Amino acid sequence: MIWEVGILLGGIGVLILCICAGMMLRDAGMTLKSITRISLEKKGEIENIIDHSAAITENLDTITNNAAKVTSVVSIATEVVKAVRSKNTYKEESEEGEKQ
Repeated sequence: MIWEVGILLGGIGVLILCICAGMMLRDAGMTLKSITRISLEKKGEIENIIDHSAAITENLDTITNNAAKVTSVVSIATEVVKAVRSKNTYKEESEEGEKQ
């Protein structure tokens, strides 16, 4: 009698698991249908992006190279300013030494 109740509860558990698995598969199917619909609607735009990806990459490379050039120019300008300041400081110190 008790083993029959155990088998009944086990069967109910398997039934619940099957229902949950079915619902999960149904949701996965709906998601795939939605993805397919969206990809078909946006097919032209996706192809456009793929076709122009080389140009986009070249533009990014150009921007990156220009940014590197600007950075190097700023770095050189910073060094020049530091050199001019140190020269002016040295000149002022030597002028003060001559006055004394």
